[in-house]
Amino acid sequence: MGWVVMSERDVRRVEVLAEVAGGRLTVGSAASVLGLSERQVWRLVRRYRTGGGGAIVHRARGRPSNNRLGPGLRGLALEGYLAAHGRPLAFYSDKHSVFRVARREAKGGQGMTQFGRALAELNIEILCANSSQAKGRVERVNRTLQDRLVKELRLAGIGGIEAGNAFLPGFMERFNARFAVAPARPEDLHRPVELPAERLRTILCWRERRHVGQQLTLSYERRRVMLEETELTRGLVGQYVDTYAYADGRLEIRWQGIPLPYTAFDKDQRVGHAAIVENKRLGAALAWVKAMQDAQPPPTVKTNSERNGYRKTGRKPPGRKGFVDKRAEARAGAGLNRPR
Repeated sequence: MGWVVMSERDVRRVEVLAEVAGGRLTVGSAASVLGLSERQVWRLVRRYRTGGGGAIVHRARGRPSNNRLGPGLRGLALEGYLAAHGRPLAFYSDKHSVFRVARREAKGGQGMTQFGRALAELNIEILCANSSQAKGRVERVNRTLQDRLVKELRLAGIGGIEAGNAFLPGFMERFNARFAVAPARPEDLHRPVELPAERLRTILCWRERRHVGQQLTLSYERRRVMLEETELTRGLVGQYVDTYAYADGRLEIRWQGIPLPYTAFDKDQRVGHAAIVENKRLGAALAWVKAMQDAQPPPTVKTNSERNGYRKTGRKPPGRKGFVDKRAEARAGAGLNRPR
């Protein structure tokens, strides 16, 4: 078993669930402390008893969201728009983090997002709406489309992604014919792209910078990437290289625009001794992965009582004194203080 990374919330839940499992805390009290319903606490208690503290970690951690867009979908959408209409002079949007860097202290990205960098290389300006009226335009259209499109799909009897994609062009044409507003300047200001297809894909890919270690290795998306040793890569130790992730799943490593050959290893992939013997040229990297896997101890989760060194003695602490006990103590004290 490998490491189990827990947040502070997970550690707090494990401590409370350990008290419940040990009979020192009721489910109702645990629900109040954790801010959960009693039903959810019972679910967590069952998972804790069957799988230990590591079972409390959210099961969706490390997995892609069910609602996330496919890899490179934004790039594909922009590429499709450019192919159909050409390059616009400007792109009008709200201040979403996709279009602009919201934090001034952000270190990477040269002060712009991936989407903004692609538009800058295409010589397309971004105009971010500042007024609430301008932002509301986008929100109102999206709300209308989300409500109307769902009903249109249901009326058309569409229940699949392929059929839905085939339905969209006709729906967009009908929607624009009914609700589009004529612009003040009717001329089309789109410009031709005039770029090779490969160059356009390079502009629209996802780019990041990665540091090259002493062994000519770098990390990318839970993978260990090892550069092949050449005269060029020998001088890249301690330098930064650029990663190009394309919409079709390809990954390129470049330095000053020059592609670098590499081999990638999945960090979650188990490596055996046979793989090291069969791949002698990659033995160093495989041995490193194997050593990292073997060095991972099983996770140990201690309760709050164990960390504080608490030991159960079997004696119950005295409870709250009742009215009779207080009256007896008062009388005893009065008798001791009475002059003789």
